[in-house]
Amino acid sequence: HVEAGENEICIVPDSHLCDMDTVCVTLNFCEPARNVAYSHQGSEVTFTWEGDATEYQLFVDDEMIATVNETTYSTELEPGEYDFCVLTVNEGCYAEMACTHLVLDCVKPAGLRTTDVREGIISLTWDAIASASSYDVYRNGELIASNLTENTYSDTQMAIDADHQYIVAAHCTFGSSNMSDEITVSYY
Repeated sequence: HVEAGENEICIVPDSHLCDMDTVCVTLNFCEPARNVAYSHQGSEVTFTWEGDATEYQLFVDDEMIATVNETTYSTELEPGEYDFCVLTVNEGCYAEMACTHLVLDCVKPAGLRTTDVREGIISLTWDAIASASSYDVYRNGELIASNLTENTYSDTQMAIDADHQYIVAAHCTFGSSNMSDEITVSYY
């Protein structure tokens, strides 16, 4: 770690390999970005950090993805593991990168299906997501159950003589999944 301000950096050659003198240079170092964090909603990831620079360069897995003037940035990323880094850019100074490792494992629920349709009840299940802490269930676009800890739900408040569309979303440590594929259940 290098402190902000003027720092003397020296390169000391290996005397066994060459006959050179030590070379020193004074560089001005900026305060790096701080508290790099992220959240996500499905594949939309929002990064935030603290800092007072006029410009930041942003990197995902060592590839520069953007230059911004604010301390927030949103982008789309596929599920997977990534290293996100922020480089403070101020004229006349250098800064260390501030990084965070992110895991996007809150994939959209798959396999939504009915397990029982009978008088007064429609029972649903879907494939569990290992990283999910809870699930939400929607009927006809309206949230009908939230913070479910199991990958099942029984709807007892639906209208009779109607088709009902169901979708599910998962919630994980750093964000939420995209909505599941929709299923239609006829209840007559």
